[in-house]
Amino acid sequence: MDRQPWWGGVSRPLLNPSDVDPYQPIKPGKLVRSGTVHPRVCLVLSPVDEHIPAAGAEPQDGDSIWMQVRKGPHNMVMFFSCIGFAVPALVHLYMHRCLADYIAAFGLLCVTCTSTLCDVFCIHYGVYDDGQHNINEDGNNNNNDSAASEKSPAGSDIHTFASKSDSSSGSYGKAASAVAMRNSFVQNLIDDTDSPCEVVAPDKWNNFSRILDRSTCVLITAPSLFWWIWCVRPSFSANVKYFFLFGVAFACNLSGQRLRQANPCGFIIEDGKRKVDPDYKLFEGLHATWHFLLIVLFVMSALDRPGQGT
Repeated sequence: MDRQPWWGGVSRPLLNPSDVDPYQPIKPGKLVRSGTVHPRVCLVLSPVDEHIPAAGAEPQDGDSIWMQVRKGPHNMVMFFSCIGFAVPALVHLYMHRCLADYIAAFGLLCVTCTSTLCDVFCIHYGVYDDGQHNINEDGNNNNNDSAASEKSPAGSDIHTFASKSDSSSGSYGKAASAVAMRNSFVQNLIDDTDSPCEVVAPDKWNNFSRILDRSTCVLITAPSLFWWIWCVRPSFSANVKYFFLFGVAFACNLSGQRLRQANPCGFIIEDGKRKVDPDYKLFEGLHATWHFLLIVLFVMSALDRPGQGT
């Protein structure tokens, strides 16, 4: 058996799958009943672990990050809301009053790339625990290597779920470890939900693109824009309106993230088309609104240059 490295491809072989223990979360997540289009039990990772690639599920069909990008955007509104960050970057390059304009443009172009990767391409989830790759209640690894999912004969990309009877002997130790609960809790939740006998979770590329995007925002884009403000428009009173607009936009973002946390796997892809749960669709709408508000804010800010031409 070969194990894929975090960037995709094939790495060193593993002598035995049972030699690999499940990822131990920094903070326990939670299991939720989610999905109206395709009811399922979903693992919601903690705010810390959702930024760690190793905490996510293996990608569907073993996709590398480049394979997910080649599948193309599934939400064009979200796609345009992400690439739209290039618009204020172009404004800064066109105005080019000082070096800070070029730095601000660089920061905005960086987040254009990472936001598109995170919110448009690497949005997928996979099977986290199918009841076969588990550890026992006493902590001993007792894995049984089997395929977690496969493509349907019709060529669709939806998961193939096990039957209830097939999972009766599964202990769901990997999922139980992720939420710091007993194995029986996971089994009972699946039985009570009457859902497919697998626990799904955002995949590792989903987590990787999230930490990449948020790190870019915090470490590159925000400092570059603040430096531009300091150089061109340092007066606090001149920036109050922009801080207010950012607060309104950020409220949209927080509202959307609450919905995503309640149902992070809220869609299926069948025959190349997405079927989206209503709450997940609302999350995407709020998140795109957050992006569009930021784009308007950044363009207004880039054009607001006291003393221009003097």
